[in-house]
Amino acid sequence: ANDTATLTHTASGGDYAGVRKDLPVTVEDDDERSTEVHLTLDPASVSEGAEPTEVTVTAALNAATLPTDVVVEVTVSPDSAGAEDFAAVRPFALTIGAGATGSTAAFTFAPVDDVFDEPEETVAVSGRITAPPDSALTVRPAVLTIVDDDETPEIIIADAGAVESAGRIVFPVRLSGASAHTITVSYRTADGTAEAGADYEAGAGELSFAPGESERSVTIAVIDDALDEADETLLVQLGEAEHASVGDGEATGTIVDEDQTPSITIEDASEVESSGGIGFVVTLDAPSGRPISVVCRSADGTAIAGDDYVEEVGVLRFEPGERQKTIRMELIDDALDEGDEQFLLNLSEPVNVRLAAEVVSAVGTIEDDDAAVTVAWLARFGRTVTQQVLAAVGERTQGGAAAGSQVSLAGHRVSADALVVGGGEEEGEPAVLSGRSGDYRTMDGREFLAASSFLVAMEPEADGVAEEGAEGLRWTVWGRGAAAGFEGLDEDGRLSIDGSVLTGLAGVDADLGGWLGGLAVGRSDGNGGYGWAAEAERPAREGDLEAELTSVYPYVRVPVTDWLSVWGVFGYGIGELRQVEDVRLEEQTTIGMLLGALGGRGELLSVGGVELAVKADGYLLRMTSESTPVLPMVEADVRRLRVTAEGSGQVRLGSGLMVRPSVEVGVRHDGGDVENGTGVELGGGLSLADLGIGLVLSGTARVLVTHEDRGYREWGAAGSLSFDPGAPGRGLAVKVDSSYGAAAGGVEQLWSQGA
Repeated sequence: ANDTATLTHTASGGDYAGVRKDLPVTVEDDDERSTEVHLTLDPASVSEGAEPTEVTVTAALNAATLPTDVVVEVTVSPDSAGAEDFAAVRPFALTIGAGATGSTAAFTFAPVDDVFDEPEETVAVSGRITAPPDSALTVRPAVLTIVDDDETPEIIIADAGAVESAGRIVFPVRLSGASAHTITVSYRTADGTAEAGADYEAGAGELSFAPGESERSVTIAVIDDALDEADETLLVQLGEAEHASVGDGEATGTIVDEDQTPSITIEDASEVESSGGIGFVVTLDAPSGRPISVVCRSADGTAIAGDDYVEEVGVLRFEPGERQKTIRMELIDDALDEGDEQFLLNLSEPVNVRLAAEVVSAVGTIEDDDAAVTVAWLARFGRTVTQQVLAAVGERTQGGAAAGSQVSLAGHRVSADALVVGGGEEEGEPAVLSGRSGDYRTMDGREFLAASSFLVAMEPEADGVAEEGAEGLRWTVWGRGAAAGFEGLDEDGRLSIDGSVLTGLAGVDADLGGWLGGLAVGRSDGNGGYGWAAEAERPAREGDLEAELTSVYPYVRVPVTDWLSVWGVFGYGIGELRQVEDVRLEEQTTIGMLLGALGGRGELLSVGGVELAVKADGYLLRMTSESTPVLPMVEADVRRLRVTAEGSGQVRLGSGLMVRPSVEVGVRHDGGDVENGTGVELGGGLSLADLGIGLVLSGTARVLVTHEDRGYREWGAAGSLSFDPGAPGRGLAVKVDSSYGAAAGGVEQLWSQGA
């Protein structure tokens, strides 16, 4: 502020001696005015662990001195440091005298030494002007720093363990000392003997410690499996840390297995003798993580090692995770027909596995199948003979007694009246039965017989003389040869069967008003073989079979109504079967046959040349063979049922040409010791006739569309050409037949009744 003063001037000497004059003087203040008081500290920082320390506080004006005393009240209070970090300091006063630029005072500061690793903390030293009371001065505070002297803590993770079923392992993680920092550290898992994904769930992440927190944990999920296994380990590893260092940064987690040691069982087994081997299934009731072994030894029962099977002594091993094994043993295939035989397979000396008893046993049953070959071949031989017989007898039941007599030699049919016995008119001239002289081919006796037949018809008499067309009993004597082959597999698909059959038949029947009855006598010769199928696991027996069968077949056809007729055939035969295998077998036995066949045809509709009919048929066949010291007694059955819908039509083209198409759809069921199951078959035919010249062309085809036995296939096609311009039984008559496959299934020949 400006100062004022009075200047007194006194004159001396002269006239003015003693003259006095007061003059006012103003001293203008040109100093900067102080606006603040600055506080500073000495020392400005104190270590947390230091003893109580005297701190000097200096208060200084920021500009010119003041004419009056300035009193500052100093207060020490928490800033970033808390009240718990130092001893409380009572407020005290500091005076800056008038005209002085500053002043000092001291206080004792006692920091509290804690164990927390923490950042530096501050204490506020502030003040306020208490005098003069109207002072405009402000006080700039000072800061006292408490320097932390605690060490940075270490992070330590400890080993841990848990039983597998607990589902988790908890790893403790702690700090070596407390910290006021937020501490973070990364972690991840690593395989030991345990495998991530199989024994535990892999994990990774970041763990945080809040200020003051010193214990946390890392939890790793454990996979509870059913494997009996050794205790396994995994690792948890710590990575980078913030506000801490990593001490022991790796921990081992032990998964304690508590699964029970699995038990082992062995199942009884059975196999046919000719298969060559038998398999015993050995099973663990639970998987294991350990290698497992058990000793297996065979022991005789009714089956004898070396005679019936090959002895087994060995060690069966399971790798970790495996649950089932099969012990394969070799069977010795003999030719004896014998009962089923048994032996034992024992398990003992277990390693890492439990047995229900000291020794666990399974029974191996060897099923004798020496009859299987006989059954399979005999059934097919009998079925083939049946089809040949029914085809031949069927020709008699479908058309009644024939007019005139006929002979077919090597597939060429001529009228019996045209045959010249002993040559032509000139001595030594051979008779030409058919075709042009010089047209011939060579055929063996089997083929000649199969393509030959004869028929002699005897017309009823009128006034003691046989007359064609006369009413009464009509007799027919006939004969026929047939050849056929078969092949297939037994019901297990292991044994391949094949053969051929040649049958010769001769019969006589009588027709009276649509009723037909007759008797046929047959002789059938068959030969074939058998062997292990290509699809079988190993080669086995091979052999040949030959059969002879002599049989009789009474048959009858009964017209029930104008539109329905039924028929029946019975067969009985005896013969011999010879079976030969190299070294192993050569034996002969007696065989027999019983046959019964029934069928019928009903015409449902006949309008304008269109016919609709339903046909049904079936047969039962039993083939038997007697036992010998080597060959068993067997019975082989074959049966078939069939229902078919038939539709046909007749169309006249021009004056003498007639066309007759037909179609058939049937459902059949096959059973017995051959192919089994239900199937659907489809057939059709077309006939073209020129009535003017007596020429008839016809063709048929049939196919088994589907069958439950997927390996069963059957198809066929047939055709015929006939030329008969004259009266029945007289003049030139030619008929040529050809067929492929199973064109005639046997009983379908019996479906049609005579006109």
